[in-house]
Amino acid sequence: FWFPGAFSGIHCVDIEASKQEILNSYSRTFFIDDSPTYCAEGIKAGHDTIRLVRDSRMDKVGTVRCNNYYEILNYIRSKQ
Repeated sequence: FWFPGAFSGIHCVDIEASKQEILNSYSRTFFIDDSPTYCAEGIKAGHDTIRLVRDSRMDKVGTVRCNNYYEILNYIRSKQ
């Protein structure tokens, strides 16, 4: 609807549930989340992880931090 062809699938997990199992099932790709906890899981699974900064929570691991979708787009383009 909004991003034709951008997603190969959608997975829903319970609120505050780990995403690790799902992240482990994918080959390296870009993973974007606003939660420091889930970003740490993305890095652990080997993904190029981007944190969309929406609050003052501290990162648990070194994560690429972006403040908006324009910055995310520029980061992804820089990796191609």
